[in-house]
Parts: sequence; C-alpha cells; structure tokens
Amino acid sequence: MKTLGIVVGIIFLLLLLIAAAGYVWWQSNGDELMQSGRQAMQEGRAFAADASQNECVERALLHSQDCSSIVCQTKARLFLQACLNTAEKDSYFCDDVPGRWDIMETVNWSLKLCTDLQQNNANCPTIVTSISEYCSGKSEARTQ
Repeated sequence: MKTLGIVVGIIFLLLLLIAAAGYVWWQSNGDELMQSGRQAMQEGRAFAADASQNECVERALLHSQDCSSIVCQTKARLFLQACLNTAEKDSYFCDDVPGRWDIMETVNWSLKLCTDLQQNNANCPTIVTSISEYCSGKSEARTQ
C-alpha cells in the first residue's frame, strides 16, 4: 500500500512538472503563436479576394508541403479556414463532404480526397479536415 502511494505521488509530481513546463513555454511563446495564427488568417482572407474555394485548398496544401511541426500545420489550417469563409462560393463545394463529427468517415474521405488530388503531401489529410469543419458549419447554420 505504501508503494502505491509513492507511485501515485511520483506520477502526480511528474504531471505537475509537465503542466508547469507547458505554462512557462506558453508564457514565452504564446504571443508569437497567436500573432502567427492571426497572420495566417489574414493571408487566407487576402488570397480569397481573387480565389475560388478550390483554389484556397490548393494554396493551403502548397503552404503545408514542407510543414514538419504542428504549428506549421495549424497555420495552414487557419489559412484555409479564413480563405474558405471569404472566397467566392462554389455551389458544389460541400457536396459529399462528411460532417465534422463523423470521424471515421472524415478520415476516409480526407485520405481519398488527397489521393484524388494526387497529393504526396503527408499533411494533406490533416489540412483538408478544415473543409469538413467549414461545410459542417454551413449545414449547421442552415438547420438553425
């Protein structure tokens, strides 16, 4: 019983250290990350001024081609989300796109879409899930 208490105590201390390290990291990097995200969204809206939604997808995938971090992927997704919301609407764009909460269907759909787009970009499935989020938001707004 004493050993169990020691193990639980050690696990608790490790979790506390991880949380403290995360807090310190966020304090020193959070503003930069937030600014970077805002800039990606601004670039997405600017690009969308003369682009279709499909062109937004193409540009976001191009941006994410060399991403090796979650921060870079997130910036590409924010670019795409802002671009899709601003771009000229394609009436068929959301056809056959699964709902954002249909996780397995969305995974399969994103893999198929990346194959159809002939993307060798390993980030493609992650980036194109923004399409599902965008289209789900549109359909949710229509049902309210």
